[in-house]
Amino acid sequence: MTSAPQRSALSLLAALAAAALTLVPSPPAGAGPSIPAGCGDVDLADPAAVVAAADGSDDVFVGRVVRIEANRVGHEVVVEDAVAGDLRPGQPARVVLAGDRGDDVRLRLNATYVFFTSGEDRALQADSCDGWVSARGLTASGVAELREALSPPEPPSVTFSEPEGGSDGAPELGRVLAPGGAIALVGVLGLVLLSRVGRPRP
Repeated sequence: MTSAPQRSALSLLAALAAAALTLVPSPPAGAGPSIPAGCGDVDLADPAAVVAAADGSDDVFVGRVVRIEANRVGHEVVVEDAVAGDLRPGQPARVVLAGDRGDDVRLRLNATYVFFTSGEDRALQADSCDGWVSARGLTASGVAELREALSPPEPPSVTFSEPEGGSDGAPELGRVLAPGGAIALVGVLGLVLLSRVGRPRP
């Protein structure tokens, strides 16, 4: 038979265990496994990193995940901002995470990401590790900076300068006519030669 002190001690231990369980945070609804280390970590504030991530991509855009397929690698997204390529805001697209870590990455439903993709809009391929990054906190000015970083460089402008020493006016008439005069002289000499060759000998 359990004594009163023992019952009190057991009750105290049970209360402490219950209190400890309430302090352990439960995972949020819909949360997936953690992202593999080194994936989805493109620094959007670093233009060089953005250019490197976009190398070989057909489209770079900000998209919101509206559906995750059962295989967990296919994602239905809606384009919110186009950074580079042919996609337009409001356009639906399907993004497939390709690569060795596709099964380990879990994008979140209704979350927004910057995608670096290639292919057509219904079969866009994004690298499962380097082809996406969270767009949380990305502002309109930040999107504009991304667009500027990925814009092709403008061709160099052509400027015309005055010849060194300035211009002394119109060129001399002799210099202008010299090439034409030489051609005319050659033509006259040719005619004279032909007339002599064609003249019958006595």
